[in-house]
Amino acid sequence: MRSQISKIADEFGRLAKTDTNAKICSSSCDRAIKKAANSLNSELVALRALQIKYISGDKKLKDSVVNISHDLRTPLTVINGYVEKLREKIKDGESLKQLDIVQNRVNELIALTEELFGYTVTADAEFTPDIKRTLINAALENSVLDFYSAFTARGIEPRIAICDKPIYRDTDAKSLSRIFNNIISNAIKYADKDFSATLDEDGVITFSNAARDINYIDVEHLLDRYYTVKSNSESTGLGLSIARLLAEHLGYDLSATYENERLKIILRL
Repeated sequence: MRSQISKIADEFGRLAKTDTNAKICSSSCDRAIKKAANSLNSELVALRALQIKYISGDKKLKDSVVNISHDLRTPLTVINGYVEKLREKIKDGESLKQLDIVQNRVNELIALTEELFGYTVTADAEFTPDIKRTLINAALENSVLDFYSAFTARGIEPRIAICDKPIYRDTDAKSLSRIFNNIISNAIKYADKDFSATLDEDGVITFSNAARDINYIDVEHLLDRYYTVKSNSESTGLGLSIARLLAEHLGYDLSATYENERLKIILRL
């Protein structure tokens, strides 16, 4: 009897994690064991029905977000075009200030639309990275340099410390670049006075900056979807969550720590 119960328990655990319509089979003649097996089979049927319902609903939601993002892109781009044309004709200073407010709001909507689209595509289970041999040293350096002017505009001189040893990984260079870019963009929003990016010989990349306006609770949720630090109303809360999803797709670990008023985003390749 113990052997039969143990087999049923193992079979239930296996079937619950497998995409199959198979049921638990028991060769026992004991009525109680047969009743238990039938009861567990009923639970498996109910569980699979819920899984199918969830997967179907999740796909419909993702498809809706993608479609809405596409539908919003065109009118927002058109609005931006008209704003630019108005700017050429308007000479009044006060009117130009109001036009700047409109354009800023439109740009925020465009950024949100792009991030919603990016998150939905990245979260798709069918996401397939394009794996190629990539030199991480150069990829990291190029990403930081792409944001150099944005840092200097805030009075920050970015520091890069990359090991001399060439670090190669078989990875999706485009996705890796997006991880870097999202992390660096986040640093530009939150950094107080400095920013550094380091790559060691083990393939561990650390992005660090002083950040006095956040706390340990913020850091615990910083990589969560839609989470934003209260002091930063410009953030959509999707940038770092997209970075984490991409890291997971590529088999990497992305984490955040906070110590001595310094925020560290650590990517382990």
